[in-house]
Amino acid sequence: MGEVVLVAKRYKNIYVADFESLKNGDLSCLSVVDDDTELWHRRLGHASFTLLNKLVMKDVVRGLPKSSFKDHKVYDACVKGKQVRSSFMPKKKVSTARPLDLLYMDLCGLMRVPSRGGKKHIFVIVDDHFGFT
Repeated sequence: MGEVVLVAKRYKNIYVADFESLKNGDLSCLSVVDDDTELWHRRLGHASFTLLNKLVMKDVVRGLPKSSFKDHKVYDACVKGKQVRSSFMPKKKVSTARPLDLLYMDLCGLMRVPSRGGKKHIFVIVDDHFGFT
């Protein structure tokens, strides 16, 4: 253990190894150990470090290092992407005097499955006076 068996040079996005330069030609297995927590965070869809620790405990992901992941810096993009908006409380009375006075609008998309018309976005408009959508 702890012995360097093979050295590879990185060329652009690939590691290139010269297998002919090996001292012992009868290697049956080569493995790479990668304990970079930020890399695993990105590989698993920016999963939280708590989730990564649960995956290690349950041994669900093949190749995931068996060490515990300590909380590292949190990326702004991860925080913004995981923010959830709380729902509005239902209103007891109508606050507008006539229809189309106040409209709530929401644009949703890009949906994976298109509608029957082939559209992949949904634009929702709710009239505050009547509650029609």
